[in-house]
Amino acid sequence: MMTLLRYSLLLLLFAPSVAAQDDAYVRALEQALANEDTTSTLETMLVAITAFERIAERYPARWEAPYWAAHLYGQAARLEDMDQNDESLVHHDKAQAYFDQAWAAWSARPERTAVEESDFYVLQSLLYGLRSSYYIRHGEQEQARVLFALDGEYMLRAAIANSNNPRIYMSRGIDLIRHEATREEGRRILHEAIQKYAAHPPATSIAPNWGRPWIDFWLSRYES
Repeated sequence: MMTLLRYSLLLLLFAPSVAAQDDAYVRALEQALANEDTTSTLETMLVAITAFERIAERYPARWEAPYWAAHLYGQAARLEDMDQNDESLVHHDKAQAYFDQAWAAWSARPERTAVEESDFYVLQSLLYGLRSSYYIRHGEQEQARVLFALDGEYMLRAAIANSNNPRIYMSRGIDLIRHEATREEGRRILHEAIQKYAAHPPATSIAPNWGRPWIDFWLSRYES
């Protein structure tokens, strides 16, 4: 009886502090996300990433901050690849390291959702695809081929976990719209992605919610 009473008292004592930590974590991540929305160059993106890195270091048991850091480092690598900057491999490596950290933290949670799992697979697919492009540019075809296959495998895993994930449609539409032979199909899928984003909003303010602005960019770039 005393053991149960002591346990109940401990729960009452620690519950407020845990809740306060959660609130502080959410506020910090919301602020970092608000700043991330204003980034427009590689330099401002790298500055924004540091906020997610600090949050990830302070809250090692949480997965959202390293997930967002992985996503942004992937985008930084994409921008550098577009400029043919050989330093982009550093950011590819950082993106994968933060992804692995986020996956480990998420996997340790007692409660996980298929929606979250799908967003992990989409991001991993994206990172494999970006790294594959890097190796293609450097003439390392075998490494590029392996990564390209992993890109497709993880996108399939994402669809199995959550077939309504809008980022799956966004990614597929962008792949298609960039080529003249499949441009119309790409437009159709991107418009379907817009509907998916509207119908399936993120569960929380800090959950993965990236990709929507890319649709407008690619649709405007390849107008009918």
